[in-house]
Amino acid sequence: WALSVLEMADKQPLPSVPLEELQKHNTKDDAWIAIKGYNDSWPIVYDITQYLEKHPGGSALLLPHLGTVATEAFFNKFEGKIENGHVHAEEAMNLLTSMMIGVLDSHVIRSPKFDHIAFGTFGVDPVIPFMVDVLGGSYYDPFRNPPGGFKGAQYKFRTGKLEILEPDSSSSFLNRFLARDGPRAHHTTFYVPDLEIYLERAKSLGLKIVDYIEKRDLGWRHFFLHPSQTGGIVVQIVKVTQYKQRWRVRLDRFPSGFQRTSDGRLIERLSDTPPVNILGIHLTHNSQEQAEKIWVRLLEAHVTRTVGKNKAGVQEESLLFSWGTGPQTVRVTINKAREPGPLAIEVGVSTPNHPLLKWRDTEGLVWKKELGTPLHVIYEPSARL
Repeated sequence: WALSVLEMADKQPLPSVPLEELQKHNTKDDAWIAIKGYNDSWPIVYDITQYLEKHPGGSALLLPHLGTVATEAFFNKFEGKIENGHVHAEEAMNLLTSMMIGVLDSHVIRSPKFDHIAFGTFGVDPVIPFMVDVLGGSYYDPFRNPPGGFKGAQYKFRTGKLEILEPDSSSSFLNRFLARDGPRAHHTTFYVPDLEIYLERAKSLGLKIVDYIEKRDLGWRHFFLHPSQTGGIVVQIVKVTQYKQRWRVRLDRFPSGFQRTSDGRLIERLSDTPPVNILGIHLTHNSQEQAEKIWVRLLEAHVTRTVGKNKAGVQEESLLFSWGTGPQTVRVTINKAREPGPLAIEVGVSTPNHPLLKWRDTEGLVWKKELGTPLHVIYEPSARL
């Protein structure tokens, strides 16, 4: 591109566009659409009025989507959703750059947002059937990070996302992580509206910043909090430049994520399993003060305190941290005698015959050795779903 999207944003940030404004521009002579890009989270609004008659498939294909968020129509161009490892032509994606006029207002991040939970594993491919066939996940964001020495994929569920990472080089940090801890939950990721504010706040709270990285080529910046102070898990805090989109072009990096149709086409692995709800992560920590410093004072969570007994009959206090930007929570059990770390990923199902329920042990846990950290499965037909 002559001028990258990120450079355009740096020179003149795109304005927010209210949904009702988008909906007004729904005619052939005044045609706007919105399309979600990287991580399926930031719909960018485009004025495609001058492009309608130039569309290779004809303007009639676009007319029903004017004035709407047209992500599915754009990406699911083929009947099989993803065919032969690619989606809409890359030229079309690049062409949209010159048509950007704003970010859909309802998706502008104004406070911390719990985005996903990531696992460190020895291999992504063996986990994919479990993600799709048992959890009902939708495979939509595979990636490779050569400088970081890892690759992975994200799965989207009814609510929430899970990310699976594997080492991609001998020097990868994941090799050290797996040698020390084995497969388990590695980090949680939060999006924030202004990284510098949260970085300075973290420093003022005396928190240890592991790294600060600016990924200008991908349009995002982040820093990490060391697991020794967060409850045994890395916390990634990210500011995404909402105007840079990392498009989904090739999705066939992991063979288990795809299947062949009877006529030989390669399509995304599909499942009839209802998608679960990723409700959050359960950690143990030895300091209530430190836990509240991370989740309340830094990341502005609401906190609810509960007291109960563990399976050994010992009374324990738990803190439930929640955000108004989504249903995901961080549950922290205070136990000074226990090593801090992830206890479980909390998963909700809303149908009584969901296949995941058959995997539960007597404590409601599902153990998948490739993931390490168990899933705590909760049957709740309506709560938080």
